Amino acid sequence: MRTWKSRLSGLVLGVWAVGPAHAYVIPPEPLLDLGGGVEVAAGEWTATGSQWNTGRGPATLVQLSLKAGRRQELRHSFARLVSDLPGLSAEAALGPPRSVGFALVRDAGIFHFEGRFQSGAGAGHFTFVPSAAYTNAMRTLGFPGIDAEKAYTLAALDVGRRFVEDLAAVGYRGLTLDQVIACRIHGADAAFVRALKAEGYDRLSTDDLVALRVHGAEADFVANLRRLGYPRLSAQQLVSLRIHGVTPEFIRELQALGYGSVGPDDLVSLRIHGVTAEFVRRVNRKRGSATPVARLVDLRISGRER
Repeated sequence: MRTWKSRLSGLVLGVWAVGPAHAYVIPPEPLLDLGGGVEVAAGEWTATGSQWNTGRGPATLVQLSLKAGRRQELRHSFARLVSDLPGLSAEAALGPPRSVGFALVRDAGIFHFEGRFQSGAGAGHFTFVPSAAYTNAMRTLGFPGIDAEKAYTLAALDVGRRFVEDLAAVGYRGLTLDQVIACRIHGADAAFVRALKAEGYDRLSTDDLVALRVHGAEADFVANLRRLGYPRLSAQQLVSLRIHGVTPEFIRELQALGYGSVGPDDLVSLRIHGVTAEFVRRVNRKRGSATPVARLVDLRISGRER
């Protein structure tokens, strides 16, 4: 990524002014100074604005897409309410053509946007100024060497100090930056870890945490399985059950038909081959007895029911 060292004329600690019509307040926190000025990252932004119902009334949502780097290889996209973007109003985002200047404050630093909006479509350029307080705090947490480019990525993904500290508090210390980012992207946060720990799943790897979160194998899914007689499946087994659509409802249907101890691998096999509770009922009715799981799969594959 290209970086620039500049005094950023117009920047005053606490206030950034963008033209005579735009001004907004930013926290008076030290900016990252690596010698010779403030190091910043820069790129291009596009955005779409739309009305969104929050459940407490309408609000304006802005979907921002950022591109940075020499070949614009660093790309991020996220949505924010207009109320989270100092300097931007709903009228500016959705109304007739106008120049805009606004900010997005993240723990890792501040994005400053300049450009133009028209009828919900916006574009322009941005600069990102890292926070010295964030960089110093991350160093004490075991992440040295966060330059402007890394800080930009962490800010775009909203990896705050609190997120890292909370993971450390539930036993996830000494992670790599990539591991922290993966947990943040996929929502494997401290609350998720605590909920799994309450179900007996402690000391899982970050790969397992992310896989469980991605595939929706959350604490309530685990609790339902435990109540159905599956108290301690591995993380890989839980993921496999979710991938192949083995739901608690499916297990309950099988148990009601007399299949009370079907192993997780067999449950997956039944689902893969489309063995439904209705199919099991038909086969057992025709055969006059309970059909073994392996035979049910064979019959389903062959298209026969005897």
